[in-house]
Amino acid sequence: APEFGRSPGAQVSLISRRGGNRLTGSLFDYVRNEVFDANSFFNNRAGLPRGVLRQNDFGATLGGPVFLPRFGEGGPVLYDGRDRTFFFFSYEGLRLRQPVFRDTFVPSVAARQSAPAPVAALLNAFPLPNTPSRAGDPAFTGRFVQSLSNPSTIHSTGIRLDHNLTESLSVFGRYKQTPSSIDAATLAFPNQTNFFARETKSLTAGATYV
Repeated sequence: APEFGRSPGAQVSLISRRGGNRLTGSLFDYVRNEVFDANSFFNNRAGLPRGVLRQNDFGATLGGPVFLPRFGEGGPVLYDGRDRTFFFFSYEGLRLRQPVFRDTFVPSVAARQSAPAPVAALLNAFPLPNTPSRAGDPAFTGRFVQSLSNPSTIHSTGIRLDHNLTESLSVFGRYKQTPSSIDAATLAFPNQTNFFARETKSLTAGATYV
């Protein structure tokens, strides 16, 4: 709309779903796998196999009226939330392995053989060169190419409660928790990865009066 103009981009409004009088739910799963894809140009040029690409995005939802039964025999239910109180639960999980092609410098064999013993021990911690050097590469270095995959995970869980106080006034509350992690390979050091973990929590409340 014009009121959101001036700068390129977009205004995105997200509205979480709410439950209703019927108990409803859903299941979903989205799958990717390297068997469906061709090898990358860089892997083919270096003679490396196709990198592992696995994506599994799955989850479920469930919503309906809040219903509290009465334990024991006889009598009405403790609380029937139809037309008044509703819940909506959602879960999404992600398992992802993202392929990465790594082309970096490592100490050459000549550098390892000519270095003093303490330095040689440090240089030997790097993998050996596995592909020919190119014109202009630094002296005493070799090239190391590698096809690998960065694994990452997400667990996203949310619960929303809605309550109609009157015909004109309704309130809601929503809690969401999303822990995630990724183990990412570094480009500078072939035998090093950086592990990141994060947990995001949000609590939202609102009221609507008509």
